[in-house]
Amino acid sequence: MADNNPFDLNQWFGQFNVPGLDVSDLVEQSRKDWEALQEANRTAMEGWQKLAQRQNELMQQVVQDWQKDLMDSVGRPPGESAERFRESIETGMHNMRELAEIIAESQNEAGEILRRRVEENIQRMSGGAGEDKDQ
Repeated sequence: MADNNPFDLNQWFGQFNVPGLDVSDLVEQSRKDWEALQEANRTAMEGWQKLAQRQNELMQQVVQDWQKDLMDSVGRPPGESAERFRESIETGMHNMRELAEIIAESQNEAGEILRRRVEENIQRMSGGAGEDKDQ
């Protein structure tokens, strides 16, 4: 048998001939589990990329605003500078909330993918194998 694939689970489990064990179903369910993990990982990675991109955009905007404020503050009363500083702090807090929402959304999407797969496995084990809604 020169064409044996050491990673062929059908062949490997088939050697044991366990009654009641559907090897092809086991392999298929494992494949679906791995696909769900890959999809969740991909979703999380896309979320982190979106976060990094948005952080970069916000940082560039902050630097531009500070440069403009510095140039505009020459000759102005200190009260105006304090007001602009307060506005900058509020903008920064808004930006932090936006970034936190991006992270939460990404985590929720990845978690939902895994939750659906766990639910499918529970349904299958409880006898509802034909009831896969998301397949």
